[in-house]
This record gives sequence, C-alpha cells and structure tokens, in this order.
Amino acid sequence: MSRKGPLTDQWVTCPGCGKRGYSSKRAARATRRNVDHTHTMNIYSCKVEPRYYHVGHIPHDVRTGKVTRGQWLANIAARDARLRGEAS
Repeated sequence: MSRKGPLTDQWVTCPGCGKRGYSSKRAARATRRNVDHTHTMNIYSCKVEPRYYHVGHIPHDVRTGKVTRGQWLANIAARDARLRGEAS
C-alpha cells in the first residue's frame, strides 16, 4: 500500500511544456518518495515555466558515473544555446 498525501495529488499540466508540474519542490519530492523505489528519479525546475517542478529519470551517464550531474547540465545548456543560435 503506497502512502498518498495531499502533496502528491497537487499537480497540474505545466502550461509551458505539457508535463506533469508541481508548484513546489516539496510536492515533487513527496511524489518521488511514493513512486521512485529504484532511486532513479530527479526533481528539476521547468526550463520553460520555472515556477513548476518536474520529476524525471536521471540520465544513464550520470547514474553510471560517466559524467557528473553538473557536467551533464552544462552540456544540455550548451546544446540548447547552439539550437537557439546563441554563441557559447
């Protein structure tokens, strides 16, 4: 039997990206505690609508130690900048 509380039920469809969004990091953590039994989920703020938090899988390269989370995020930021046509 899983624990369900009011925080895990407080999600909306994020208007920026369409994913399940939580209005607080606390609510996202509560959801992660209820669904992530393998510890492979990550809480992150939405890039499009920063007032929302999402719960998603940690990338395989980070989980296996090939890169740190910081390096992975920097690579993603650089890729996004290139796609937008900004100089890095």
